[in-house]
Amino acid sequence: MLTRPITTGIFSPVENMWAHIREGGGFKNKTFNSLDEVELKLAEELKKLDKETVKSITLFKWIKEEVWYQTSQRKIWRSF
Repeated sequence: MLTRPITTGIFSPVENMWAHIREGGGFKNKTFNSLDEVELKLAEELKKLDKETVKSITLFKWIKEEVWYQTSQRKIWRSF
């Protein structure tokens, strides 16, 4: 289980992803006629994102450290 700092926008990878999509994906100041339109546009924008872009937006230092810690703990326990 990953531990997380207090949940705020600056610590939430989802908030950063949404900001990226909203600003660059045609969501800012746009009105949609239905929820289906929003979902289609969101799916379209998500498909445009490559792995490196997603990592650069969402992989915070605390996440990298936690993943490293969890991985190293598994290696330690496997050695017993």
